[in-house]
Amino acid sequence: MARIVDEFMGEIISIESTGRKSNEDWEWRKSYIGFWGRIIVCKDELKPDKHFLYIEDRSKYLITGLGDMKEEDGIITLTTKNSIYKVCVNKK
Repeated sequence: MARIVDEFMGEIISIESTGRKSNEDWEWRKSYIGFWGRIIVCKDELKPDKHFLYIEDRSKYLITGLGDMKEEDGIITLTTKNSIYKVCVNKK
């Protein structure tokens, strides 16, 4: 189970590979760079130190894997097994 811990509007500003998957298996994630929408931060109840992001607009969505999250200067960085996501936060 997961629990929502925060929700805001924002934009994915970068997605990097951790190098654990081949580029062919990983590359589709790059199409989400520049994606703007509602971002929901969820915490895993079985692994309370891990988070994932659900990002959506009216036409598509992205759900990340579980990972370690930090926020600094309006940028959320989520490091999962396969990717490092950076999201610019707009909490107006």
